Amino acid sequence: MTEPGYSPQKDGSGALPPDAEPTDRDLITRARGGDRAAFGRLLRRHQRRVFALGVRWFRNPDDADDLVQETFVRVWRSLDRFDPERPFVPWLMTIATNRAKTMVERTKSAAEREELDERIPWDGPSPHEDAARAALVRDVNRAMENLPEELRVTLHLRSVEGLAYREIAETLEVPIGTVMSRLARARRRLKERLAEHAGEEERT
Repeated sequence: MTEPGYSPQKDGSGALPPDAEPTDRDLITRARGGDRAAFGRLLRRHQRRVFALGVRWFRNPDDADDLVQETFVRVWRSLDRFDPERPFVPWLMTIATNRAKTMVERTKSAAEREELDERIPWDGPSPHEDAARAALVRDVNRAMENLPEELRVTLHLRSVEGLAYREIAETLEVPIGTVMSRLARARRRLKERLAEHAGEEERT
């Protein structure tokens, strides 16, 4: 297969017929046969979840966008090795997580880590949300950003992506018990932070 260029699309247009919504398996089968439009549709369907994972890893949209690019290039190159009997999303998130780890190792330096800590999270609340909900969303996001990387990513895969414990364990290459432990610690820290926030609100 000729490697496609990465070009995120905002709309759902494509060369595929618009009659019935194809499954991931349908699109993968077509992409394996060289159908670039099918692969583009697969990318548009799932790029947001990879981008969201990238924000949790890197805390800024530019690196998250790079992660989307690197992930789908790797997906394209690996389609022939994908087992169509297995769900696509856990496989995709495994590739994305591994690419994120590689990117972190590639850019790990004291200066760059300090810069990452100073960047503003991308996934803030909509300006149309009411003030109370916006404050809560901001506080949850802030609390998640302050979690250690292993807790933050594990919680994202469970709470945002909805992966099962087994799928998270396979994605992160850790035992299921470790996944459960990380989730418990992450949720406990979030609960503590939200309780602190509520106390601060009462005192103001």
